[in-house]
Amino acid sequence: MNYRNLLVASMFAALALPAVANGAPRGESGPGGFPVRAASTQETSDRVRTRKIKPLEKLQRVLRLTEAQVVAIRAQQAAHKENLKVLKASLREASERTAAAINQGASATDVGNAVLAANAIRQAIKAANEQFRVAFNNVLTTTQQDKLVRLRRAARQAEGLERFLALAQARGTN
Repeated sequence: MNYRNLLVASMFAALALPAVANGAPRGESGPGGFPVRAASTQETSDRVRTRKIKPLEKLQRVLRLTEAQVVAIRAQQAAHKENLKVLKASLREASERTAAAINQGASATDVGNAVLAANAIRQAIKAANEQFRVAFNNVLTTTQQDKLVRLRRAARQAEGLERFLALAQARGTN
């Protein structure tokens, strides 16, 4: 275990915990005078309304995708979504058959076959997701692929830090 990283993370958490605990409302100054700004908000008369940003729009901006790449990705997404819809409906039916077999007291072989059929569909869903991921990466240039890998890594690290801070805050309030 890397104790240096653990020490740095704990120091960061100790310094950031008060700021997280006393978070300011959106659009106002936060603790310590740090300005807090909503990423994509439109001011209305009485409230702040957040505009939902679509993931592909965000990727287009961050990775600087061309229009041809966006069109190709949208086509892949549509095909993938339809494929998943069919597979998930099949999985739902297989799960219902498994539950019915268990509730009706079917033989262990019949229940096992129903479970195996549902598992085969789950594996098909995983394969479809992997196929989409590969096709998506094939649309990107190597520079864009590298940047996406770095962004995913940073997102995982940020998620881990958020979990750590939530645990630290929960322990601090008890």
